[in-house]
Amino acid sequence: NLTSGIGGKITQANIYHVISGLTDMNNIIQPLAVPRLFLAPSSVDLSGATIELVDRPDRNDYLRRAIAPIVNDYDFILIDCPPSLGVLTLNGLAAANEVIIPLQCEYFALEGLSLIIQTIGLVQKSINPNLKISGILLTMFDARTRLSQEVVRQVTEYFKDKVFKT
Repeated sequence: NLTSGIGGKITQANIYHVISGLTDMNNIIQPLAVPRLFLAPSSVDLSGATIELVDRPDRNDYLRRAIAPIVNDYDFILIDCPPSLGVLTLNGLAAANEVIIPLQCEYFALEGLSLIIQTIGLVQKSINPNLKISGILLTMFDARTRLSQEVVRQVTEYFKDKVFKT
């Protein structure tokens, strides 16, 4: 939902069409109301890529190839990945240099954190050896609950300076 959440317009051509080879990244990038902030929009079409890419031997490199022509045109390229550990997330991890892991302050999120850490380790070994974890961004913290406080304590104890101060 980043496209609509950040004020982008859902256009006919989007990141799905780039990954599918139907257009180039330069053709979909749109400026936003914030100066120097641009967006390559997505839409529900992208869910189709999951099915289309799953059996291809080079399925994890589509996004990396798609952004290669524009990677030096921007100071940062933020890749918003789905919360699942499917082919789209693997494409994001293969194309990235660093990962920021958003983590909700709830019990089940801790289980998900261990899975994403394992997945990042596998990606580092097999697809993208330069990938590193920049940090963990704690979200949806509720100071009134012991659970939120316990999640913060456990994550900070284990990851120390990798937890962003927010």
